[in-house]
Amino acid sequence: MTFKCTICEDTVRSVVIPAKGHAWTVNTVAPTCTESGYTEHICGNDAEHNYTDDQTSAKGHAWTVNIVAPTCTEAGYTEHICGNDAEHNYTDDQTSAKGHAWTVNTIAPTCTEGGYTEHICGNDAEHNYTDGVTPAKGHAWTVNIVAPTCTEAGYTEHICGNDAEHNYTDSHLSELDHDWDEGVITKQPTETEEGEKTFTCLRCQETNIISIPVVGHEHNYTAVVVPPTCLEDGYTLHTCACTDSYRDNPVNALGHDWVSVFRDEPTCEEAGCDYRECSRDCCDGWTDTVVIPALGHGWTTVDTPPTCTEQGYTTHICAYDSAHDYKDTYLPALDHDWDDGVETKPATEYEDGEMTYTCLRCLETREESIPASGHTHSYVAGEIFTPTCTEQGYTVYICTCGEGSYHGDFKAALDHDFTIPAGHKDPTCEESGYDIFGCSRCEETKTVTIPATKHIWSTVVTDPTCTAQGYTTYTCSLCLKIEVKDYITALGHAWGAGVITTPATVESEGVMTFTCSRCLEQRTEIIPKLPGGSKDHEVLQQNAAAILKNGLPQNNLVLSGKTLTLVVDGKEFVLSTNASNRNISGEIYLGDGYWLVFDIKGNGSNIKDFKIVYRG
Repeated sequence: MTFKCTICEDTVRSVVIPAKGHAWTVNTVAPTCTESGYTEHICGNDAEHNYTDDQTSAKGHAWTVNIVAPTCTEAGYTEHICGNDAEHNYTDDQTSAKGHAWTVNTIAPTCTEGGYTEHICGNDAEHNYTDGVTPAKGHAWTVNIVAPTCTEAGYTEHICGNDAEHNYTDSHLSELDHDWDEGVITKQPTETEEGEKTFTCLRCQETNIISIPVVGHEHNYTAVVVPPTCLEDGYTLHTCACTDSYRDNPVNALGHDWVSVFRDEPTCEEAGCDYRECSRDCCDGWTDTVVIPALGHGWTTVDTPPTCTEQGYTTHICAYDSAHDYKDTYLPALDHDWDDGVETKPATEYEDGEMTYTCLRCLETREESIPASGHTHSYVAGEIFTPTCTEQGYTVYICTCGEGSYHGDFKAALDHDFTIPAGHKDPTCEESGYDIFGCSRCEETKTVTIPATKHIWSTVVTDPTCTAQGYTTYTCSLCLKIEVKDYITALGHAWGAGVITTPATVESEGVMTFTCSRCLEQRTEIIPKLPGGSKDHEVLQQNAAAILKNGLPQNNLVLSGKTLTLVVDGKEFVLSTNASNRNISGEIYLGDGYWLVFDIKGNGSNIKDFKIVYRG
């Protein structure tokens, strides 16, 4: 550094300023997949001194390939992941989503459980769902009280109007058995004929006749073989001329001998049905239906490896329907693997020789000329034939002499690139659609089938009424097609016991009105006029008067819970009561055209009306 005088500008002295030196900053740049790495040295005082060293090669890509299969709603693809740089990741080989394969089951409500519609996806169970929930119908009870007789037990029958499987009985009472008298001999036995003794039930008047053996008679039985049927056992019946008989030699029932009369064969995806009937005459047209499960596809796969010139692939073959076959997992062609060649024709001084090359994989051969020894060709590259989708490319090398040439620099065929949309048809519920793709390099096209969507049914159930049948309406939510089926027979009217709306008199007929418990429709029946001055009527009136004299005797009226049992001339009649005050009113048919008309208050002590009338 030189100092000058500010007055005379003479140089007074010079001072040496030392060099600043470098102020280095070192940055190490790592290599990437495609670019080399290096160490960068940056001088903080002068950028011209910057330099790089420690060069390292680019790492290249570290590819991982994942094949993502298509689902019902999402497309499939092949994912290429670079282990060194995620920015280089990419996807290709897009495949369309499979779509749902719905099966719809409608579960009808029962007395105790609600109904619903079940939607089942055949491709992915996680997409299953239910809708159309309907509440349980509940029981519709009808209660019938059946009194015991001499031969049959009594019980209370509870009948569910919605489901007969819920019917049950309770309050069982044992049968009364017959109360036989001492019997009367109504036919004396002889030596050839049995006699008879007749017993009469004191309760129901039924008779029982017991044979009195003949004097000195010996049985002579005739055997008749009764063969078994599908449902009933067979046996041998031994009968004597005196009508005595017994059975032996039992043979078990045969069971049905089913014969198929029509068979709806199952397919890959839908069940079949076998309709059968019994071949035996004893059954008179008994039929049965057996569901045959769907076959399933029964897939087998055939792997076709790639060759030198053609791509490989996997073929999936359906065992039952070739229309379901498809291909996937395509592999590129391998290209030829040529050996070092064999001189199949030596060159001479005036004639070219020939070198033959053989592919080590497919044994295809190619020939190259060996120039004649008298001339040294000087080849230059001529016309270049680029590879196409189906043919390999190559370069024609031509000698400067104009006579020699050969093909070299072979490049493999490119295969088709079906990426250009060329046509489309949407699938419907009943017909398949398709996508047409054109090759980006040539005029070749490929058609991809889109499966039919199938119907997605929603159901509306119309219940049967007394006069109209019920049915189920199925509507497809995709194409709006409507089908009506599953018909249910009309219920018919449920007539009640009837109510006397106009009592019959001696002068005029009466009217009995019946009302349907479901639709409230009514019908009427005529009650005949009462006969005047009937002797039987007068007797029953006297009996009624005797019962009612000084009120109703306590032993003629039995109170139990919510029922009163009325005893008239030794017969019992059960009368329903009111839950609040046990008042009873109504009419009971006594037989032979006579009715008991009553109106009893409380426990029987207050009789408002009690009489017997004749109505025919």
